[in-house]
This record gives sequence, structure tokens and C-alpha cells, in this order.
Amino acid sequence: IFACSLDQVGLHEMRVMSEKTGGYMVMSDSFSMHVFKDSFRKVFDCDAAGYLQLGFNAQLEVFTSRDVKCSGAVGCLASLGKQSPCVAEQEVGVG
Repeated sequence: IFACSLDQVGLHEMRVMSEKTGGYMVMSDSFSMHVFKDSFRKVFDCDAAGYLQLGFNAQLEVFTSRDVKCSGAVGCLASLGKQSPCVAEQEVGVG
């Protein structure tokens, strides 16, 4: 969360979201302050191959109706390995 204002941004109320997700919270009185600029650049730093240096440990669960089965997803994902009526027997894609 990047906020630039001296009051009325609701940053205190959003603090829990940042703490539980391992996110960043930066507040400054202006977008031109060095603290804001340096923090923003740090979040989007890339390694030598051009990838973001941040790692995200997110889990995405898909729930479908009875007639639909999920067999894969597009993107950089890994299976949770859960078996249920919503999961197809044939796995599609490379994660």
C-alpha cells in the first residue's frame, strides 16, 4: 500500500491486510519524497534475468459446479494436489 497524504487515507484500517499478506505499507506526504520513490523502486527491482525479486506465496482454489471439472490453469502455477469431484483426472498445462 503506497499512500501519499497526511490524513484521511484509511491506512490504519488497511494495516491488517498488509501484515497478513506480507505486503508493504509506505506513507509519505508527497509522491516526490525520497522514502516513497526508493520504496516503490525496491518493490519492482528485477534480477539479472529481468524477473521481479519478490516471491508471492499465494494459493488459488477453484470451486466449480457439479458439471464442470478443472484440469489446469494458465500461468506460473503449481497444483495443490487436492482430489475432489471438481478436479479432472487428466492434468493439462505446465506450471
